[in-house]
Amino acid sequence: MSMPTSNKAFTIARRLKEAAEDANKKKKLEALRHRIGTAFQLHKDDLQRLEQDLSRLKASNECPEGDAA
Repeated sequence: MSMPTSNKAFTIARRLKEAAEDANKKKKLEALRHRIGTAFQLHKDDLQRLEQDLSRLKASNECPEGDAA
């Protein structure tokens, strides 16, 4: 038994809408993943910079340039 034309059109329209919604969800998910990756990299860079700053401070405390005594 075949579907009436109006039911076929409705089914096609529904499938197209669902496909568009799925594509939109995937696009939003990819954008979110990109933002998370970018934020993670920024925090990683900040941590590395702070660790380098700490190392320089520790080194300058261990080996002062002038004689204070």
